[in-house]
Amino acid sequence: MIALVKNANGLREMYRLISLSNTEFMGLDGIPRISRDELERSHKDLLFGTACFDSDVFEMAKTRSYEELKEAISFYDYVEIQPLENYSYLINIDDLDQERLLSMLKNIIRAADELHKPVVATGDCHYVNPEDKICRDIYIMAKKTVGNNRHPMNPNFRDKLPFFPNPDQHFRSTKEMLDCFRKFLPEEK
Repeated sequence: MIALVKNANGLREMYRLISLSNTEFMGLDGIPRISRDELERSHKDLLFGTACFDSDVFEMAKTRSYEELKEAISFYDYVEIQPLENYSYLINIDDLDQERLLSMLKNIIRAADELHKPVVATGDCHYVNPEDKICRDIYIMAKKTVGNNRHPMNPNFRDKLPFFPNPDQHFRSTKEMLDCFRKFLPEEK
């Protein structure tokens, strides 16, 4: 998920949550976590967004019922959708096909609309220019995470798959973003 501060109180809450996640809620794997109760306690001064394909909302859209998806979305203040290119990893590892992906994204948008949650087009940017992708590729393929694990987009089974490029996650202009979303959303959306 994404957490954004709304005000000075929100900034204090964000620091408090970060401190708690690194002390009281540290996972056995060394990854900082925070409880849902703590998030709800701080929600008044923070905005919560659903984030990328590595979120509970995306997982609900993929594996659960539409009602469970709506229940998950109800926690958030806004819903994020990225360009189709950002989901290429899931297609390349054969987790989804294009038709299923489009269906899931449309269900997420429909559920957000029914709950009166804004749907926000975000780039899930990891670098500025397209030519900077090489740095992200090196990071994905070489990085070891906490516990000496591989990057989530470079799991062990990827070595057995034919080569495929990592998603393009550069900063897109407004025109580029609109072009990306026109591929699968009606103009008014």
